[in-house]
Amino acid sequence: MRDIGTLIADDVESAIEMQIIRGNEKTATILERIYDDLRTMDGSQVHWRLEKLCDQNQNYSEILAQLIKSVGGSSSAKTGDEFVADFVFLLENLSTQEDGEVVPLHRK
Repeated sequence: MRDIGTLIADDVESAIEMQIIRGNEKTATILERIYDDLRTMDGSQVHWRLEKLCDQNQNYSEILAQLIKSVGGSSSAKTGDEFVADFVFLLENLSTQEDGEVVPLHRK
């Protein structure tokens, strides 16, 4: 089993650094909270579920990247639990599509 960092938290941590460089402190702060929450989930039932869903969806890293980009904008996620809930929702729904294409995460 991959640790939660390898699975998703490391990508969130990289996004924090990019938001700081860009001067977007509000988004960086939200991402920091999400990152801290994610690190506490290592080995949890949520972690196991994410591992399974990521294994079933070959596009999970693209979906994760789009979800991370939406934090502070179109995504309402402000905690690790909310972020994971959005990610799980997307993985469950996208993993059932036959063409495997990742749909845009723009919410209206």
